[in-house]
Amino acid sequence: MGGRLYLGPPKTAGSAREVHLPPFIEGTHFHDLRHTHKTWLIEDDIPEVAQAKRLGHRLAGV
Repeated sequence: MGGRLYLGPPKTAGSAREVHLPPFIEGTHFHDLRHTHKTWLIEDDIPEVAQAKRLGHRLAGV
């Protein structure tokens, strides 16, 4: 698709994002980047509610 990765429709219209990625090296998967980003947020002491918003999650009771 012209050098673009499409995984399917987002869960909601508000969760649609454009993410620019370098070419994947062997053994690295697209979803690994999400876990890496979450780890960086934790290491930087980003509040959990801000982490959830950044990753498109909702926290129970918030």
